[in-house]
Amino acid sequence: MTPAPLSLAPLFARVARLDDLTGHDPLRSAALAQALGEPELARALLARSGGLLDHADALKVLNQPLPDGLLARAHAELGPAPALPQWTASEREMFIRGLAGYLLAEQPEAQLQPASTDSALAPGLWILPALPDTERWQAGLECLGQGPVTWAGTSWGSRWGLTTFLTERGLPGTVESTEQLIATLSAVWSWNLPRLPELLSRPLLIDGLHSLPQARLNVVTQLLQDAASVFGWTVIGLPGVERAWPAAFQPLPWPPADIGAATPTRPPRTPLALDVQPVSRRLTLPGVARELAQQQGDILVVLPSRASAARLAGLVEGATLLSTSLCPVHLGQQANELLMRRRRGERALVVATTLPSSVLGTFDQVWHLPAPLPYLAEAAALCSGTFRVLPLLDVAVPQAWNHQWQLTLEMLDAMTQDGDAALSGRARQQAYHAALNASRAEQLPPAHYSDLRASLQYASLAAELGPRAENSVPVLIPWDSAAQQVIGTYRDTGWLSIANLRYAAWLTPSEAWRAIRRGEAEAGGWALIWTAPYHPVYGLAAEAVLHAQAPD
Repeated sequence: MTPAPLSLAPLFARVARLDDLTGHDPLRSAALAQALGEPELARALLARSGGLLDHADALKVLNQPLPDGLLARAHAELGPAPALPQWTASEREMFIRGLAGYLLAEQPEAQLQPASTDSALAPGLWILPALPDTERWQAGLECLGQGPVTWAGTSWGSRWGLTTFLTERGLPGTVESTEQLIATLSAVWSWNLPRLPELLSRPLLIDGLHSLPQARLNVVTQLLQDAASVFGWTVIGLPGVERAWPAAFQPLPWPPADIGAATPTRPPRTPLALDVQPVSRRLTLPGVARELAQQQGDILVVLPSRASAARLAGLVEGATLLSTSLCPVHLGQQANELLMRRRRGERALVVATTLPSSVLGTFDQVWHLPAPLPYLAEAAALCSGTFRVLPLLDVAVPQAWNHQWQLTLEMLDAMTQDGDAALSGRARQQAYHAALNASRAEQLPPAHYSDLRASLQYASLAAELGPRAENSVPVLIPWDSAAQQVIGTYRDTGWLSIANLRYAAWLTPSEAWRAIRRGEAEAGGWALIWTAPYHPVYGLAAEAVLHAQAPD
């Protein structure tokens, strides 16, 4: 039996009485709750003074002396504290954060309450089988029934495709990044905690969950599971590739048995042919450009390196570049223009570092640098003809992929011998992950994540889970007036929300340092600010593209 959703109304009433007793002094109300033996409420009330502090800092504030007689008066006038369920340490941590988000509102009781949107699916974490993107989006909506939902996407292609999918069908819904989702689930400050009540009030659909690294997936799963357990929340994962899921996710069969063939699903798209080029025939980027010039039809070339993709785009006449060298707002504009051209029947030749959605259509050929099987399977879903795996002399396979690529290559060799091009087969994907897990210990989240949550180290946890710049540095682009306003605020305050990374392109640390030395970018803290001209087609990749186009 599903437990009744947690009611926060008694706690809101309790806070109102505490505020009356303290003259609406937020710190004193928090300290009074602590003295009354209500530590969860006390910690949540601290958010009204700026944020949820780490444990030692919180105790310093909460154990401050109270005015004479205040505690005795509170004991005399207040009834017993509202009873709270027995929670695990991490559930307790999530409850405090959620309650804090509500208490920051002027009228907490007027906010959308947890799980207030009707859902045809019981609270908890659910996972659909791997499906093509537009089909899994539709399946997620049908599982939930009518009502508003929140969407989260792990990639730019997912978020652009979802936004286009919803807009063209006149469907409501907000689409955010998984980085935004994680930031909200680990919110700590008064400016980001208020987003949490809105998130908890409606079901969540997460697209592309399969693409998260195992350790990251486990951490996100723990946060989602605690929020679902405490607040009666419903979450559905929408994967494009099969893998071993954390036990908290309950399998959600599709189509449901009660509707059967009424909503038929098509199997994942399979290329007509699989062409794995031998290492002995490795080409260079100029060689790829020459071969592309001789091909007919629509072609997608996927490269992991921004610099390599930019060079190839510069070598191929008429190529469209979809790369993180462009800020997401610019990328969306490029994709919208490409979609319109394709619908007019114009040929598409796309060079990408980030995979587009099938909303953009399929391609007669997809060429892909060697990569782990899940990457290839997702790209193959966009292929209606020949799928080529193409090793290159002048573009290295990322070292982090070496082991996964060897496993993938063994499977590809067997597939080509059997004349089998079904990269998206469920059994094959599960076999890949089983082999991967057998060859190395599962990457569990570092123990300190759990320790931070159990000891209520809110600020430290948020810092650990935030975006990091070890491999890439965000560069804010003054794309339009809204972006310029974001940059102005960032200059004044040093604060940048995860949502505003839609105006950021990315550079490697060495590229970022070079841009600063050349006066092209301004160091402003975590993110840089681009001050040089920004190319309207190639973004930060313009120099590499123009260099490739220059005559020898």
